[in-house]
Amino acid sequence: MDIHSAENSIFDQWQSRYNKPIIPDGIVHEPSYKAAKIKILFFLKEVNDEDGEKWDLRDFLYNGGRTATWAPAAVWLKGISSLPNKLPFEEAREILQPQRTELLRSIACMNLKKYGGGAKTKKKELQSIARANEDLLNEQFELYSDLDYVICGGPDIKHLAKELIAPIRNAGPWQRMPETTVEYLEFAPHKYAIAFWHPQQHRYKRKQIYNWIVDTIAILEARKKILCKTR
Repeated sequence: MDIHSAENSIFDQWQSRYNKPIIPDGIVHEPSYKAAKIKILFFLKEVNDEDGEKWDLRDFLYNGGRTATWAPAAVWLKGISSLPNKLPFEEAREILQPQRTELLRSIACMNLKKYGGGAKTKKKELQSIARANEDLLNEQFELYSDLDYVICGGPDIKHLAKELIAPIRNAGPWQRMPETTVEYLEFAPHKYAIAFWHPQQHRYKRKQIYNWIVDTIAILEARKKILCKTR
């Protein structure tokens, strides 16, 4: 069974639990994901969709996604894919639609809640639904055993990932990286969860956010190489 078929089997189980259209997520384009030098999963809350229509986040991202959320994410991905030679933010942010689309096809994206919500998440509802479907969230996460980094998009995701996702829960405490102040943990050999911000955040300037995420992954990638050489 290919990964999309396995994902769809999980979403069928979600659908059987809720009388609402489920919005599938996961690996956007399997060949592009497998070809990526650094494999990344964006772990987020829910899609912004109160209309209750049936659509597929994988197809949406395959075609470039929504600018407000996915243009900043594509800038991060451009910087990460350039490592170990880091692109300055001024170069990384220059992305036309075709390149953004190409970058987004290389990722996986997993929401805690599989049907749409509003522009502002209802925190208690999100927590309740995520906890009630811990089994399905773990079943989906297990499909991505070859990923390198999980970017947790916001404090709520950080806490729920640590509570519900078995490998992350069992990995030990979050650690703060002195060089970037970003928190991370190693949930499997050379595989890291990063406690970060949603791509659409407005608290920090985009250049600052870009430098934090790219520098954090650059440091972790350098550590991997050192460890591999000493073994």
